[in-house]
This record gives sequence, C-alpha cells and structure tokens, in this order.
Amino acid sequence: MKLSLIKKIVFIAMFLMVIACDDDGGSGTKDTSTDTDSDTNTATGNDTVTTGGDTNTTGGDTNTTVDTGTGTDTSVDTGTGTGTTVDTGTGTGTAVDTGTGTDTTVDTGTGTDTTVDTGTGEPTTADLEDLREIALDGAAKMFVTVRDSTSTGHDNIGVNYYYSHDPQMPLLEWTETVMIDSLPTNASGVSSANLNEGSYTVTINNFTEALSTNVHTTEDCSAATLTVGCNGYKGNDVATLPTVITAENTAAVDNIVNTARRVTFSVDAPATNVDLLTVDIRIFKTDETGMPIDETAVGFFNSPLKTLSFDTSVESSSMEDAFTAAVEMFPGYYRAIVTATAQNEDTLADVVIHPFDTGVFTVASQNVPVNVDLSDSGNDVTLTARERNYTPSDIDIPGTVTVYDCQTGWVIASGPAGIGEDPINTGNFTNVIAVFQGTTSGGVAMTGGYHFSDLTGEKDMKLTERFIDTNGLPSGNSVAGAVVRFAQFFDASCNGVQAIYMDSAPVNTSDGTTTDTSIFGSPSAQGGLDYQVYVVGMADYFLDTFEEVNSVSSVDPDAVNLSATEGGTIAGNINQRNGENPIENTAVMAYEQTGTGGAFGPVYSQADGTYELDVPAGTYIVSVGSALTPDVEVTSGQTTSRNFLRGPYSGITTRSSDSQGIDFASFWGTGATTTDVNGFFTLEFYDGINYTCVNPNNSPTGHNVVFECFYNLAIDALADLDD
Repeated sequence: MKLSLIKKIVFIAMFLMVIACDDDGGSGTKDTSTDTDSDTNTATGNDTVTTGGDTNTTGGDTNTTVDTGTGTDTSVDTGTGTGTTVDTGTGTGTAVDTGTGTDTTVDTGTGTDTTVDTGTGEPTTADLEDLREIALDGAAKMFVTVRDSTSTGHDNIGVNYYYSHDPQMPLLEWTETVMIDSLPTNASGVSSANLNEGSYTVTINNFTEALSTNVHTTEDCSAATLTVGCNGYKGNDVATLPTVITAENTAAVDNIVNTARRVTFSVDAPATNVDLLTVDIRIFKTDETGMPIDETAVGFFNSPLKTLSFDTSVESSSMEDAFTAAVEMFPGYYRAIVTATAQNEDTLADVVIHPFDTGVFTVASQNVPVNVDLSDSGNDVTLTARERNYTPSDIDIPGTVTVYDCQTGWVIASGPAGIGEDPINTGNFTNVIAVFQGTTSGGVAMTGGYHFSDLTGEKDMKLTERFIDTNGLPSGNSVAGAVVRFAQFFDASCNGVQAIYMDSAPVNTSDGTTTDTSIFGSPSAQGGLDYQVYVVGMADYFLDTFEEVNSVSSVDPDAVNLSATEGGTIAGNINQRNGENPIENTAVMAYEQTGTGGAFGPVYSQADGTYELDVPAGTYIVSVGSALTPDVEVTSGQTTSRNFLRGPYSGITTRSSDSQGIDFASFWGTGATTTDVNGFFTLEFYDGINYTCVNPNNSPTGHNVVFECFYNLAIDALADLDD
C-alpha cells in the first residue's frame, strides 16, 4: 500500500481508543528492546476513529520519524538494543550549587515544538577509515535540577536526554531522535549528563513520590484513590506531573533549573445538598488553543499526563458538595476534563453530573487556582440516522451515539440515537464530534459522524444513508481481493478525532467496479459530509490520485472515477559479503526520489535472501537495513534487479585524552553494536549510504566523553568491508 495515505488514515478502534488513554508518563530508564527493522504500522478495521497527529514510534533508544516531504509520515525504528540503565549514584558526583541565585530558569513551553533538530544542514561526509580508531573528546557537562514548588530538590526522578538529527540528508529528510542518557536526580534534585554542545530534548518523568505537607513521602502514584497515591486530596499527597523541555548545552557548565508550581482544583457540586461520590480529573498538556501537544518522547499525545481519581467508597470521609485537589506542574499550558458521579444527600437518589472542560489554564507563577463548577445541565446533541428511502412513517436506524471532545479525542458522553430518545448532554463542551454506530433493516452495519463545531444549547443532526459507486479500476487478477474504502474526514481543528472509517466494498474482478456501498449524507445546508476514497489490496496497480467526495442527504453521490496504473517491481537477493549466506527478515523500503515523496513497503527478505517490492513506475531511493541506495529506476510492468551484501567493519573506540579504550559504548544507525571491555567493536554495514553514531554514555566506567556521528558513509561491501 502506498504510504502517502498513512498520515491521514491511521485507525484506532473506537471502543479501544479511550481505554488506553490514562497514562502517567513513562519511566526514566532506557528501553533494552532491539528492533533493527524499518517498521511501518498500518491499522485497519471497521468502525474506527483515528487520533490526530503523525505516527511516531515512541520508546526504545532510537526513534526515527521519516518525513518524505508531502505529509507522508512513516515510523521507522532502527533500534540500538544495547541500552542499559546507568547507576549514577550520589557519592562521587560533582558538587552542584542548587541555589536560585545564578541558575537559569527554563520556560518549559508555550509553543508546540518540543523536539529540536540540532543539525546545521546536510550532515558532513565521513571517511570509512575514520571508524578504525574513534577518539572521543571530553564532554561539556550539563546539569538539570528538578524542584518542587517549595524549591526543594526532587530526588530519584527520571531525566532522559534526547538528541535529534537528520542522519540521511540530503537523500531523505527524516528526523531521528535517540536517547543519549537516562540519569535520575540525586538527593539535591540534580541530574547531570556528558553531552556535546547543542540543543537537546529533555524529559522529566517517573515521579514515584508524593509531597505531603512539603515532605517527600514514597507512594505509588499510579494507584490513585482519594487520599491515597499522590492525588492531592485537600492538599495532601500531591503529585508532580512529567514534562518535556528544550535544554541548550554550551561549553560552560550549564545548570537548567525546573521548578514546579502548585495548582489547586476547587471542585463544586451543582448544589449544597448534592454529595460527590466519584471525581476524575484528567489533565492534558496543550498549546494555547487547547490542542494536546505531541510530546511523544514521554507518550503525552492525546493522553492525560495524569488522572486524579477520587472515590468516597474507599474512604470514610466524604467529598460532600465541594473539595480541593492539588497537583504540581511545570510551566506551560494545560487543560483538564472532569467527570463525576453524585447523589442527593437527602433522598440518596442519583444526580447526573455532566462533563466539565476547564478550558486552557496557564501555569507560570505559584499557586494557580482552577475552578471546576460541576453542573447538572449543559449543551445537548441529538444524532439521528435514517435509511436511504426514508419516509416520515419509517423508523430510524437503531444505534448508539458516542460524543468525543474534538481536540483530545476523549469520550465525554454516549447514549442511544434517534428522535424520541433523550438528547446526549455534553456539559460545557462546545467543539465535539458525535459518532453513530448502528445496523440498517437490511443488515448493513454503518458508522458516521457529525462535527458540532459551535455547540451551544441544544442541536440535532439527521444523517441519511446514500449509495455510492466507483469505476475505472482494472479488472482480473490485479484487483482480486481488493476493496474500495470510504473514510469520513473532519477539519484540522479536530486533532483528536481526525477520521471515521465508514465502509468498504470488494472490487468486481470482471469490470473493476463497486456498486451500492452505503455511506451517510447530511443536509446540503450544513455542507454535506466529506469522504476520501482509496483502494487497498491491488496486486500490482496503484491509484493515480485519492478522490474526495461530498455526500448530501437528498441524493446519491455521483459515481467516483478511480484511475490506477500498473507498477513495476524491485527485486533481488540480500546476502552476506561472501555472497553465499542469505540474510532473512531484512526490511526493504522504497522512497520516491522525485514527485510526491511517497514511501512503499516494507517487505522482508525470505529465508533464501530474496525480496520483491511492488511500486509505481518512477525513480526511488531503496532502503535496505536503513542503508540507502538512490537512483533506482522502475518501469511499468518490468522488474528492476538490485542485490545487496552485508559485511563487517572493525575498529576501536578510545578516549582522546589518554587513548584508553571505552568499554560498553553503544552504536546506533545502519551499523549497531556495543564495544567490548577494551573498546573494540565490529559493525555490520549494507551496500549503500550508511551512517553510525557511537554513544559512550552506557559505559559503567564513566569516561566523560561525548558521542560522535559519522554520516554519508558510501559503502561497497565487496571493496570496503572486512573479510
């Protein structure tokens, strides 16, 4: 499948979407898993909702986001597989002045860019012989100090240091982000790392402590109920939320101070005779508009930084009609979604409490108040679905409606669909998407949605089933098993709910058409519903364009004219340098060298080392094990042969000051390995343009030297690599 569609259609099952959203941030240790393949994940399935933003691989030591220049974002994880947790101790560390007199305070974010590209243009070209003896220079020390709102140092907090660069410029414009080090804070709240000069993304997370009356007490912050577990009930056991900062390291000793601020939520029931039973406060990191920030290094995107949960059933004391909850946050923009249950204290009858959106609040100074005035009233939506030949005497399509917050994708309400049913109350939310799921009398399962962009008071929308046809695809074996899919899209303001997969139809092998596929339309006065039409499963043909359709409720849309062109094949063998030993399970991808910049693959080499990758006719950069080969020409209906070899290259890594070998340093890139106890290593490179970086920070002996990268290594395996 052509991956220029991946950014737009990355589906997550609707009923699973919110279950996985409660995330208190990642840990402060390195991932030891290894993934040496280029992974492209494409989710499929029925009745699904996509979460906004690019598809980025998180976790692991090397996270690579490929950007081919036209909105096609393909996740590639090249992995290092050798990262280990470093015990930094506090006994022999350099004494650091943690006072506030001369330390620089970093504003942790009012914008949306959290990852800094430290490149200065195209990477410099290295000579392969430079790797025979790599002498690493002394590092510029950078300190990160983490403090709570009382300026007391936070100890044992995970601090991860990430470096971003463009390793394969100018061939491909991708950004690779790699964790250079993971070092917890000491008793004074200070973490330090040996880093090159430049800009780094630093994540501060893994807060496993609570603050009780300004004294650190150990709690399990992930198991949170009422006064237990860092939930800040009435100011006790206060949690600290994770954050991401951009830190600049210079040749001098830098101390980047990050001081949290105390934020207090004041929660009030609708009336004094209403007792709150449960309250959940989900806190999101956002930009100034309320859109969640994509801070994937900590897994923040479209997920709460933390959910503060309170339940009177586990505590003898009640929250009654009002209470306060405190939390510690670093400077930036935030937003909270609050849900609750309650009862009348006199009759013990349930009182319906509608969801509450705090709106964006800014954390800059100390003691930030956030008022949560819960209500038993709010905005209402009604979504009705009707069959294609609907008449006033007909019954609506039975089903359910789920209402999502447009920006975060969080479920805020649900209920039955149709006129005569109670409206679904969305509290004070005004920008929502209501999604219908149901089945027609003919047994057709249907999904569709409507964007209520300015919801005030009560509003309703009626969706009507329409039929849509397609034609223009080839016939015969080329479309055997292929399906045409229709996806409903929303505008960019709905970052949390970007698209809904509607329906699909098998392609008729006799004439390349599809007929009578059910989709929804809305009244033309409201602009209709927008769809994109695409095809999956064609063997050797590729769509020329992805068509867009607008569907209104009054008439069936015109048939969609699709066009596809026969592609070609890139095929060959992948073997060890001796040409005899095949290499299995190596990932092969192709990137358009000109034109749209689309990406195709991956496919994986078989047990005999062979691979085949179908692509449209054109010129490609082929990636084999992340080594790049440009100028691969592909002709329609023809096979282009490209064979690749892999071989070893050995050297030693030393400290330039005294030539001491650096043990257990890790390499990442197209050649990945770890040095032995004497600093010796053997890398494995493929034919093509390679790169590699050596990171000494994993060494337990602490050599106090910087990492170094070697770019644009043009390698001919037979001529350049070792026997």
